Amino acid sequence: MVDDVAMMGMVPSDAKMELEKEVAGVEMEEEGLFAEMAPKGQFSKGAINSLVSAHNAVTKLFDLPTYPVFESDVTEFPSNFVRELSMIAAAVSDAISADVLTPEMEISLEGIKSDRELAPLAGRLQMISKSKDFKKFLAEPKVEEEVMEEAPMAEEEMDVDALMMERL
Repeated sequence: MVDDVAMMGMVPSDAKMELEKEVAGVEMEEEGLFAEMAPKGQFSKGAINSLVSAHNAVTKLFDLPTYPVFESDVTEFPSNFVRELSMIAAAVSDAISADVLTPEMEISLEGIKSDRELAPLAGRLQMISKSKDFKKFLAEPKVEEEVMEEAPMAEEEMDVDALMMERL
């Protein structure tokens, strides 16, 4: 690694600064993507805080800090709130794929434009937060699917091939 840095003509502190710039760029890009996904509309303080309460009930299962309540009505979800809701949606999707939750429990931010769409979302989040099966699912280590590589021919197979060639 040090040789790579030296070949690039950078001292370690320059490389660290370059890496920090790249990380900041990726974080800004990610922030922009979550901002694009953010529901936009008219959301009353009461309705959005009901969603925050349900959200916090689920994020407690992930050992995340609670999200603060909103002090006034909002017209767009903050990107960090969207990020956390997206994380929950991904976990719920995985649980649905594993037949832990039913497809009706899917979490989606699409089509949310008013308080009317917030109530069912908050309700699903509350039900998910109380699901013993979902809690158990989160506690289980995630098993990555192993990619099976083609095994090299065993010595015995090679010997059989060699014997066959000798007989010809």
